[in-house]
Amino acid sequence: MRFQLKALHRNGVVLTPEEVADAPRHIGNLVVEDWPQGGMFARHIRQARLLDMTVSQAPRDIIPPLFDPQLVRMTDSLMTLHGYQIHVDDETGAMRHYAQVWVLRLATDV
Repeated sequence: MRFQLKALHRNGVVLTPEEVADAPRHIGNLVVEDWPQGGMFARHIRQARLLDMTVSQAPRDIIPPLFDPQLVRMTDSLMTLHGYQIHVDDETGAMRHYAQVWVLRLATDV
């Protein structure tokens, strides 16, 4: 299903209301699935992905996946997922795990 997504954290830091208002809105197909590499954590891992399905090749991630997504809130108009994203530090090459919250609305009228 197509959703409009706003991320509420940047590098693990909560955005201010002003920053959230100015944050980019991403639109794509939401998929929650098993993460094939999850065994490296010695436990089952799921990932939520927002995919661009318009490309002719395989679907691509619009933003980095949300790992271990937890449904925090769901109403008629939105849903909130909490989890973490993995980023590679440009300077050191080290992997960083950051807290992230996604707020999703159905993109029926977008």
